[in-house]
Amino acid sequence: MADIKSSSKYALTEPVLKLLGEHEKQPSFSGILDSALVQTMLKLEGKPIEDLLVGLLPRAASRAVVPISNYYVGAVLLGASGCVYFGSNFEVPGQGLGCSIHAEQSGFANAFAHDETEVKIVAVNAAPCGHCRQFMTEFSLDVSMKIIIKETAEMTLGEFLPEHFGPAHLGNKHGALPPVQSGLTFVESDSSNSKLKQAALNAAAKSYAPYSNSPSGFAILMNSGRIHSGSYIESVAYNPSLPPLQSALVSLVQSGDSLTEIAGCVLVELEGANITQQDLSRVVLKGLGTAAPFSVVLARKSS
Repeated sequence: MADIKSSSKYALTEPVLKLLGEHEKQPSFSGILDSALVQTMLKLEGKPIEDLLVGLLPRAASRAVVPISNYYVGAVLLGASGCVYFGSNFEVPGQGLGCSIHAEQSGFANAFAHDETEVKIVAVNAAPCGHCRQFMTEFSLDVSMKIIIKETAEMTLGEFLPEHFGPAHLGNKHGALPPVQSGLTFVESDSSNSKLKQAALNAAAKSYAPYSNSPSGFAILMNSGRIHSGSYIESVAYNPSLPPLQSALVSLVQSGDSLTEIAGCVLVELEGANITQQDLSRVVLKGLGTAAPFSVVLARKSS
């Protein structure tokens, strides 16, 4: 396992650890600490927010699913709302490494799912790779976002990625945050699994796909009845784009649910879209070893 422990300077105090543990046990927990809880933790710690974010890194990294690398990475993001979002890396057994989710991507997908307006600070226990630095430009068009690498460095995204290629280079004037809801409706009405399909449709309607114009969303039904959904999030550089199934898996992992408890899956994408998520979704589901039913539902833009 990678070294994910914080030094004594950043180690969380017992009152904060207890409060955090109680919060994580709540059935609705999904890898987010609301602003009120964050403020309470800051008062108990008596430290700057940057130190708290670093102190939370071992908690985020402990959620990593890394059967291939055994390298645990955590990311902790501070939003403009005051909320804190966890992210952790995820690998798909037996499948191409391109199916993986990086910790930073996980954190941003988590913030996106909770309708955050802006990410101010990203703390991570390992230096962001070029893939993630590129992905982050969608969330910080002026590349001024602060990045903290564990306990050693604090720089802006622009300093990590000079002469960057960003959304403006392809004419996009808006970043991924805050999410924008578009109008989508089902091509064909179907009452079966309507709640699951509606969750996937809602995720598709808020997806960020300015380059392909191919919104898509994914929803996963658990044996408990809980539904995890995720939206497609594109990158101006294309390859760092995060597929909707991976976004839904972020919700599943951060909530503490088990991959073995998946009961059903639905992908919603645009009829006649420029790209499809169907084949990649099947590859990832195969790697996860689930035999749960998987269906594809088409949508169209509503007038």
